[in-house]
Amino acid sequence: MPDSLPHPQYRTIRLIVAALLVAFAIVYGWQCVEHGRADLPLKTDEPAKRGKLGNDFTAFYSAGEQARLGRNIYDWQGTSVPHRPYEYPPLFAVFPMLPLSYFPYNTALAFFYALNALLLAASFLMLRKLLWPPLSEYGAATPLWLLPLAGMLLTLAFCWRFIHSNTNESNANLYLLFLLTLALYFDRRWAQNGGEIPRGGLFCGLAVALGTAIKLTPGLFGVYFLWSLRRWAMLGGALGLFLFLFVVPGIFLGWETNLKYLDAYKSFALGKTAGAEQSDSDPNRIIIGRPRQLDPHDSDSPEGVGVSIKGVLTSLLTPSPALRKSGDKPRTVNIANLDIMKVNLIWKMMSVALMCVTIELTFRGRTRRNTFAAALSWSLVTVAMTLISPLTRIAHLVVLAIPVATLVALLQQKKLSDTPKTLAWAAFILLSISPATGEYLRALGFTTFALIVLYVALATALRDRTSYSADFIRIHPDPGPDTAAGL
Repeated sequence: MPDSLPHPQYRTIRLIVAALLVAFAIVYGWQCVEHGRADLPLKTDEPAKRGKLGNDFTAFYSAGEQARLGRNIYDWQGTSVPHRPYEYPPLFAVFPMLPLSYFPYNTALAFFYALNALLLAASFLMLRKLLWPPLSEYGAATPLWLLPLAGMLLTLAFCWRFIHSNTNESNANLYLLFLLTLALYFDRRWAQNGGEIPRGGLFCGLAVALGTAIKLTPGLFGVYFLWSLRRWAMLGGALGLFLFLFVVPGIFLGWETNLKYLDAYKSFALGKTAGAEQSDSDPNRIIIGRPRQLDPHDSDSPEGVGVSIKGVLTSLLTPSPALRKSGDKPRTVNIANLDIMKVNLIWKMMSVALMCVTIELTFRGRTRRNTFAAALSWSLVTVAMTLISPLTRIAHLVVLAIPVATLVALLQQKKLSDTPKTLAWAAFILLSISPATGEYLRALGFTTFALIVLYVALATALRDRTSYSADFIRIHPDPGPDTAAGL
């Protein structure tokens, strides 16, 4: 088979990079598992003898264990790893956690990390196929930094802070990255002439529905399907919600039990309970979170955490603790002392405004002109989702791999210029230096500002027709015949 690779040493470079990435994933995985392992049985009553208590994975494992034993999945205190409460919808307890709970905790943690690594790799491979042309489109004179491999590595570098925050704490956000990327892939896989093919739309909607059944935030894409006129995706989303919220968990947990879980989760998601429990509460009541005495004065207390609009507004406009304590003294960064209800109103108004801007930018057929138009629109909704969600934390930002990869691909293919190009690089720099800005600047909203700059960069790129005038461009093409090639 003739060698059609664009650079004489590209095949060797790919093999070396792949070997280094696999070796890094193994070593890094050992560190993550060591960080999240637990010494069982847990001893939380004597701080000096506690040992390792685990991380976020304890909540998932507890839910899977309870689902396997036919017990209340939210009764985390009655499990073998009573460390953290499970605060997800029922589906994640059924899959993947129910089968993982057959293994000892630390073994299950290792499998969970491996699954996360595979989901990350699959997400990047799909982004590669969507956003970069085949290698046959590149010439032998193409510089290495313009090749797809460089773009993928650059995307990984820009998003590493978020990926590490997720993986080191064994969180579940890489599932969302994979499902949102898969949905975009299905949306474009069968797209023709700007139209929506039924099969692609249905699978796209099913992928988004599965993400929504794991965490609620991808549900925003269901609204996006409405305003972008993706009828088959809306149908797939509706079928998926019924399947992943009711049918699948109902089969394993029992239909009536699953309905009780969903009712309890609805109240929890709406902030009506937040784990609060009155002294005269029903002993059969399902409690999600850490039970505490319900106090009408603080049951909706402000929480100055996270990088969403609400988190920053809470830090700046209420006397909520936003920094690590200095001894027993809470530390704040607020410039006003507003009531939390007023802050929530401001947050909702800003969220509605952001949604209106997003709708105007991605309305109707302009999101399906070609791959880059779809990817830019998808990326705008992704960033809007992170800004609007009330409790977005650093680990949740792994989904930014989609917009970051989109802008990197546009830059490499010389499809961004002037303002969109400047804003894209500004967003990358701000996201990269955010970890080094210090706790105080981060509490003031530095990362949130970086997200806003990223959103504006995507918006200007989408408004600039040259960014998506064609799916791909030829980069220093060879005079020889084109041959299809892989990554």
